[in-house]
Parts: sequence; structure tokens; C-alpha cells
Amino acid sequence: MREFLRESDGEQRRRDSLMEAGEAHLERCDRTRHPLVDCEMAISSTRERLAVDSATRFRNAAREFVSWWADAAAVALAAAAEGARVTSVRLGAGNPALPMDEKEVAQLPEVDRQTRQMVELAAWLGPTPAHGGPERDDLMAEALGLASRSGLLIHREGGDVKVIDDPWPEARRRRLWGEFWTEHRIPRLPSPNELADLLAGAAPDTVERVHSGAMAVGRAVRAELRVEELNSQAEDWTREDAEEFDRLCDQVDGLTGLLAAYAGLLTESLPEVRAATRRRVRAGAGAGANAGAGAGVSAGVGDEFRGRSRP
Repeated sequence: MREFLRESDGEQRRRDSLMEAGEAHLERCDRTRHPLVDCEMAISSTRERLAVDSATRFRNAAREFVSWWADAAAVALAAAAEGARVTSVRLGAGNPALPMDEKEVAQLPEVDRQTRQMVELAAWLGPTPAHGGPERDDLMAEALGLASRSGLLIHREGGDVKVIDDPWPEARRRRLWGEFWTEHRIPRLPSPNELADLLAGAAPDTVERVHSGAMAVGRAVRAELRVEELNSQAEDWTREDAEEFDRLCDQVDGLTGLLAAYAGLLTESLPEVRAATRRRVRAGAGAGANAGAGAGVSAGVGDEFRGRSRP
């Protein structure tokens, strides 16, 4: 994962280098020659365009892979804190490269019943070969939009409408992470209160590092929101606005790296959390044995670890 991030950083640097080279060429080019016959300028422009495309693709792919890592680490942490096992299907749900089959998708957290029903109803009321019109078209567009945001697909077979789970990576991300992904391109992460519960029993310095990592991601997301506010601002920017924009963009550009660092911290905390969970289990088993010793009750796993759903 980290090697791929280094490759992505390398592509960003190559893009910047070629853009600087292109600007330098414009400054020194022969102004008496028509641009259409300037082969060097054409090659420089083409290299720059290809580098921008490659850097963008690498940057987007890096965010997808890091988001998968952060999601898997958070799911594993929750399982470790509960003394539960996590399935390979759930750990691999954020895999940005592969689709799932029908049985695998069925193991993921379900899309809520109301959303599925709303998609199905809007699709039913939408246009058909025999009945169309603007209102029906609008309903179908609404159904398709809601389905896309929820990780669902609409299949129309003859006169029947069927809403099914979309097995492709982008749909799974939207299904699992909702607006965290569609608005910020990050997975749904534990809240501060949830983190405190999950890290109960871990060393204080571990808790502090993980919380600091989470706060850094949160600051970058807030910076992104402020950038959007500035971009939509109707008034002309002041010098202070321009300086703030530059600072915020630096934070936003670092979001993928901050998310990777946070995912690494979650991963590193897993052994401590598992050890803390085992201590709680043994303490609960010992307390149960002592309480039931006189009545011949055998010790077992504490009730707090029974009946938990698998992440």
C-alpha cells in the first residue's frame, strides 16, 4: 500500500515538473514562429496533458486504496474490541479493483428497507414503453439517483421492476460509507466516542496517537468544506481569503496521506485491543466462576460477548 502511495506521489511530482518545463518553453520559444509548426511545443503540451491525466488517476486510485485500508482497519478494530471475528467478505468490501458475486454482496450490511422501497416505487411509477412524459421521466431520474447513491441497481424485465444490490466497487463504497464517500471521498470512520470505547484498555499513548490521527483527518475534511465555501463566495476575495485558500488547499492535498497514517495507527493498535479484550474475558470468566462456585455453576464467557452480531 505504501509503495503505491509513493508511486502516486511520484506521478504528482512528474506532473509538476512537466508543467514547469512547459511554462519555461513558452517563455523562451521563438515568437516569430507560428505555434502550429512548433513541434517542441506540441510534444511538451502532450507530455504535460498525459502527466496530468496519469497523476489524477493515481491520486484517485490512491484515495480508494487508502479508504479501503482505513475501513478494513476500523472494522477489524471493532471486531477485536468485541471479541468477534470479521469475515473476509467484509474486510474486502472496500476493494477498489474487484466486483463481488451475489452471495458475497448479500453478506454486507443491508441497504435500509425504506430506501429500497422508495427506489422500487419510483421505478414502478417511472416511464414505460407505453406511458411516458416529463413527470414519469423525473420519477425515473429520481429513482436512478437514489439507487446510485445507495449502491443499488434497477432491473426492468418485461413489465417487472427489480431492485438488486450493485456488486461493483463504487456502489459498495456508497452503500457502506454513504455521504462520507460521496461528499468527501473517505470511508465512514468511528466517531470520537466510538473510538474511546473501542480503545478501552489500550495504553494511553496508543489512545492519544489514534485520536490525534483521527483529528488530523477531521481537520483536512473541514478544510475541504471551507475551500468549497470560498469557491462559492460571490464577493471578490480579499488578500486574506487568497492566503487562507492556499493554506487550506495544502491541507486538502494531504488528506490521502493523513488517512493512510490514521489507517496505520488503527492497524498498529489491534494487538493491544485484542489483548485488552482477552483480559476482560478472563476477568468476566473468573468472576462468574467465583460467583457460582458454591452452587456448582461452571465458568464461561461473559454475557457481554454473547449474541454480538458479526461486523
